[in-house]
Amino acid sequence: MSLDTSPPIGEHHHTYSRLLCFFDVKRKLGHFADVPSTEEWARFESYTFRVREIQLYDEDIERLSHFMAGLSMEYLSRPSQHLFPNLQSLKWGSPEYTTQLPLAIPLFLPPSLRCLELDFDSDDSMEPGEVQAMLSLFEYQCIMLTQLRIRGLYPGSSGCGRLAAVLRALKSRSCQQLEILDCSLVNDSILSHLAQLPTLKDLSVELPAPISNTIASNKGFANLQTLRLEAWDIDIIISFLWSTQLSLDCLQIYLSPTSESKPLLSSPQQLFYCISNGLCHSSLTQIVIEIWWHPEPIDAILDITTLRPLLLFSKLEHLRLNIVCSIDLNDENLMELANAWPRLQTLVFNEKFGWQRTSGITFQGLASLLRVCPLLDTLALSIDATRLGFASSTRPGEEFCNGKITTIYLGDSIIDNPTAVASILQGLFPSLTAVAHCCAYRPDKTQYAPLWAEVNSHLAQTRK
Repeated sequence: MSLDTSPPIGEHHHTYSRLLCFFDVKRKLGHFADVPSTEEWARFESYTFRVREIQLYDEDIERLSHFMAGLSMEYLSRPSQHLFPNLQSLKWGSPEYTTQLPLAIPLFLPPSLRCLELDFDSDDSMEPGEVQAMLSLFEYQCIMLTQLRIRGLYPGSSGCGRLAAVLRALKSRSCQQLEILDCSLVNDSILSHLAQLPTLKDLSVELPAPISNTIASNKGFANLQTLRLEAWDIDIIISFLWSTQLSLDCLQIYLSPTSESKPLLSSPQQLFYCISNGLCHSSLTQIVIEIWWHPEPIDAILDITTLRPLLLFSKLEHLRLNIVCSIDLNDENLMELANAWPRLQTLVFNEKFGWQRTSGITFQGLASLLRVCPLLDTLALSIDATRLGFASSTRPGEEFCNGKITTIYLGDSIIDNPTAVASILQGLFPSLTAVAHCCAYRPDKTQYAPLWAEVNSHLAQTRK
């Protein structure tokens, strides 16, 4: 919990510490086992107006439950009384830890509350009535929120219906200022209501099933700027994007396929086509597509033809693609990308998985990229470091160089001359301190790891 002043001193300090220990103000202030007296409670109340932010997780919630058990029912029943009248942010983790808290929740929901985070982990341990009762309190009291995050509700869970009611209330009642929303589970009904929130700017949702292609049409999500989509299957993502017409600044897609799901991105071009067709070309500056887990490489190739639908986003500044498939690009292809995206600051291709083949990109192509995209500060790709392309004596200032990048991610790049490669990299990246190398999916991965370690040793020695 955050306070705007230091704890009180003198005789009040001990009582204050006892009553606030469950909030972990200064870590391990101690535990209280007895119920606070009326006098202690009165003293505590005199300080609660300072509290602006509260974070409750696990053991803190158990302590809070004990504390609330000591409050009189008369106090808890006063609808106008708020425990922290100036509270602006409440982050509540694992609310299923106790069944006594729903009664006390109204004490934490003053009119000043602007940010609310609930993380159920899994609501299987709660009775259906408990989940619905808890969410119903938010439905009728959190009408001034600008940020709302509810995670841990899964398909078929007891809180899903109530979650839909909460979000409907945010649209139909006086809450017309919600700007940031993060939900672990949405369906057609919930999305239909979210699409009509006029102030919604940042939306993060988990999609459990394909979405009706009419949800995002009819000028829905008119002011949305950032969209994060999570799903286990790429077709679910495509079902959302297929009919959209959004003027986004940032699009992030995260996939967690299961063993039963079809091969992820077996047709990545279809996904990129949907993105290009559904999003405004003049507004999007960031694209992130990541897979969090996959048992084996995907039988698909990411090449320049696949990527061309994204070239229409001329203002793109950040592109991060981490997908388990082979990548086939050469110097000419890299220049086509660079010319389409001259504002690039981040360019990442399979930082985590490598390209699973020998790259067609050389140091000459890398130098051309730096010339066309001078703002780059994050770079991850694979190169053929056996093709030096120009003299190994290249130094800063003799060719186009980038002084922003300190670590370059070269994936499963091949190499045969660490000394020459280190010299060229220092010429292209005068601030370079390390080269990150990952070749988990290459059958010859043990061959190149020691050579890249030598490159890092040369870089370290040079900077001494």
